[in-house]
Amino acid sequence: MSLWDLPPAAFLFAAAVLFAGGLVKGVIGIALPLVGIPLLTFIMPVQSAIAVMVAPVLIGNLQQLHQAKGRRAIVKRLWPLLVALVTGIFIGVHLLAGSDSEIVLLLLAVAIVVFVAISFIAPRLAMPPRLERPLGFLAGGLGGLLGGMTSIYGPPIILYVLSMRPPRETFIAYMAVILLTGTIPLYSALAVYGILGWDEGLFSLLLVVPVLLGMALGRRLRGLIPEETFRLVIMLMLLVIAANLVRKALFPA
Repeated sequence: MSLWDLPPAAFLFAAAVLFAGGLVKGVIGIALPLVGIPLLTFIMPVQSAIAVMVAPVLIGNLQQLHQAKGRRAIVKRLWPLLVALVTGIFIGVHLLAGSDSEIVLLLLAVAIVVFVAISFIAPRLAMPPRLERPLGFLAGGLGGLLGGMTSIYGPPIILYVLSMRPPRETFIAYMAVILLTGTIPLYSALAVYGILGWDEGLFSLLLVVPVLLGMALGRRLRGLIPEETFRLVIMLMLLVIAANLVRKALFPA
């Protein structure tokens, strides 16, 4: 079935999901695919849900990168992670092309649970400077492999960046560079393997507006909402989503 055969209510649901994802990204600088893809699987196959995020993720990351400062210095510091990320993405997309939907749903659930665990563990971690490059290469490779299969390559990379103990705005700038670096090869590879086609690409363009609106509101709320309160609500919501993904994978309708 084509994505354009979805009922009008499904389009409204997709727009609401992407607005929510943009809101979260505007507040904390990450988690657009983490929120968007699992919820989109309610109305479309998981491979399609991954593919239709192309325009929202690309444009959202471009906007976030535009606002980041010191981009050249960030690339110079993180280049081992970025190289490994791109390599891992191509391997992960190759695996996605031959994977069952149930396996990908379970991987999404695992990625969400790991992300939630990281959010509570990472603030207590500190990375020795001598391990920054080798651990960056490891985090990039693992994140790329996971991202190629699920479009969510954040968990190991977020753990790595948080262990560097950057201030919040610096963390957002680091993630902007990393996310954009991963986005272009990810969706290029999805197109090569036939997972991202014209239907998914055009559908994704419709989802850009709610993402940008959500991000704009999120940036306004960033300094108004206590970060710990917002983070706790998001983490609880993500755990509910992960539980539903496991249910869908183990007991498909």
